[in-house]
Amino acid sequence: MKKLKEIFEENLMEKKKLWALGLLLSFMAFWSACWLGVHLYSKLYCLIYSVAVLGIVALILICFKTIKEKKFSYHKAYPFIGLFLGVVYCINLPVYTVPDEPAHLWKAYHMSNQILGIEDYEGDGKLYLMMRREDDDFAVKAEDYTLSEFSEYWKETNATHSEEMVKTQKTVMHIESYPYIASSLGLTLGRLLHLSALKTFLLGRFFNLCLFVVIITIALWLLPYGQPLLFTVALLPMTIQEGMSYAYDSWVIAHSFLMFALFLSLQKDVASKEKTKSFWIRLAVLTVVSLLFVTIKSHGYILMCAMVAFVYLQLFFERTKVEKRIGFCLRLSYIVVLCGGILALALGFFVPDLFSYSSKTLEWSQTSGYTLGYLLHFPKETIHVIYNTVKNQFDYYHRTMIGDLMGWLEISLNPLVILGFDLALIVASMKEKGKSLTDGFLKRLFFWIVLFTFAVINVGMLISWSPIEVHQVVGLQGRYFLPILPLALYLLETDRVEISADTKAYLPIGVLLLQFLTLGQMMCLTL
Repeated sequence: MKKLKEIFEENLMEKKKLWALGLLLSFMAFWSACWLGVHLYSKLYCLIYSVAVLGIVALILICFKTIKEKKFSYHKAYPFIGLFLGVVYCINLPVYTVPDEPAHLWKAYHMSNQILGIEDYEGDGKLYLMMRREDDDFAVKAEDYTLSEFSEYWKETNATHSEEMVKTQKTVMHIESYPYIASSLGLTLGRLLHLSALKTFLLGRFFNLCLFVVIITIALWLLPYGQPLLFTVALLPMTIQEGMSYAYDSWVIAHSFLMFALFLSLQKDVASKEKTKSFWIRLAVLTVVSLLFVTIKSHGYILMCAMVAFVYLQLFFERTKVEKRIGFCLRLSYIVVLCGGILALALGFFVPDLFSYSSKTLEWSQTSGYTLGYLLHFPKETIHVIYNTVKNQFDYYHRTMIGDLMGWLEISLNPLVILGFDLALIVASMKEKGKSLTDGFLKRLFFWIVLFTFAVINVGMLISWSPIEVHQVVGLQGRYFLPILPLALYLLETDRVEISADTKAYLPIGVLLLQFLTLGQMMCLTL
């Protein structure tokens, strides 16, 4: 009798899951039918939306089947989901509409010129681009698109083109080149194939997206635990937007996730005292990636290097002679480069401002801006700025980190969609029964990394971008905090709240449903 009861309860749960899935797909079909009825006059847009909806439905069905059979794997699912959503975002967010994308595209184009042996020209102390005429003439529009304008945009794929090179007034940023390797290769391939301007630019985006997806897939594969959390963060609308764009935030986000995964995988080996050849390879990769973070984003993420420094401190106490020698060599090389980066930071940024109590003129607005010395000299003003920033900007940081106001198109997500992603992140960060994500010391380490990185980014934008008369930090968006979001969410884990692995397993379906709603709003509000 007891066995029959267990069978009945098991079948009842399966029926409930099937009913829930059926209602979900019915809702998606109803939403899609309503949307197509409103926008039926645009055949191109209906085609794009239909393919996107069918793709998300297919992904939901595949996820449901693999979860039910207990065969779902986060690092195997992400390449398909991330690449598909990235392509959908790429189609619906025209080139140049992602914040700062033109400047990043021109940097990638400059690297493409170097690959092809084409020299750019200098003038007035700046480096200007040589471009194909059709690339230079490509219509730049970073505001709201109408349906007719969107159709005209896609007609650019069939535009005539030539290989005539012209001098332009587009300048090249003097920043690191390595974040643009993938996008420059895509641009180079498009130019070698004699593709039109739009096709060439989209190919550069696609190459960058592929690298982004590959790196995050490797991070998910390396993570010893907590894959649902990183998977959910990697599928936020803002994460996908940055991943498919030319912005070097794509590189920063992907490699910060990789650093996080490498660090936790190394911690597992250190705890078990098993150091195979793979351990030293992962440590070397973590060292190289962390050193690249020393200078990225004006040293804004330098404190993330504390993770690899912590591993070296652990190795310092090893008793094996071979391990001590290897650890010493790696530690010494790392410390030398890290100290050099900190010294450059101090000499180039902090020291001049420490002795300057006056304000400075901001180049972008030609108004008075803050200096570090000014903030130290007027503590009351500094406290007032901090208060105003927390009061007025915290909600803005949160919404734009999830995906609100995507691009310069100002696409506003429904608050319920943002709340849905918030709940998904909270569930993903909860402790699974019988598992522990981090111990107390690692939590403290993550806390200080998150706190100081948040402070450094805000101070950097305050000094470099914020006018004094505004009395708060401006120009900062939530996307700057995506690299440290996994660390911050790991702090939410507590022994008081646990969740079953079966419940957490259905997170991918919830995230895909939220992406479906995001897509509907993106396409309605973009045009």
